[in-house]
Amino acid sequence: ETARNAKKPSGDLQQALEDFYPKRTLPLQLSLIYLDTPANGLVLTSSIQAPGQFLSYGENDKEQAQLSIAGVILNDHGKTAATFRTGLSIKPSASNNGVIYNYPTPLKPGIYQVRVAGRDDRSGKVGSAMQWVVIPDLSVGQLLLSSLILGLENVPNVGDATRIQWS
Repeated sequence: ETARNAKKPSGDLQQALEDFYPKRTLPLQLSLIYLDTPANGLVLTSSIQAPGQFLSYGENDKEQAQLSIAGVILNDHGKTAATFRTGLSIKPSASNNGVIYNYPTPLKPGIYQVRVAGRDDRSGKVGSAMQWVVIPDLSVGQLLLSSLILGLENVPNVGDATRIQWS
């Protein structure tokens, strides 16, 4: 089954998507980014990372891990804007870096909550993550700022004065 033709996930994945707090037995990381693409307009990419050391690779760590991932994107009224579900086979060599799954979704401007859940099919470990994102209306033609990252670096003492350099 492809992610785009996803049916409602069953059992523990569905429960993890509906829970108020994230499950951490399988610690998932969720990262969201949106782009204004010429072909599809605004596209939100949900990136789900599962650390490899938490996945089961069978006896003697020689088999592929099987990871089921499900997600739902809700608008600010709690209505479903998109869903996805997929299964991944992960080689044991990925145990150091883990696996990242990206799912692109064309969306209209608005406020969304993305909820994802993953299950190691061999061990039954389940994890989930959730995050809010605001996708602005870029058609207004105004400069918008989504994030501001500041860094502070101490520069070694020069004489008696301590200098601080902003980057």
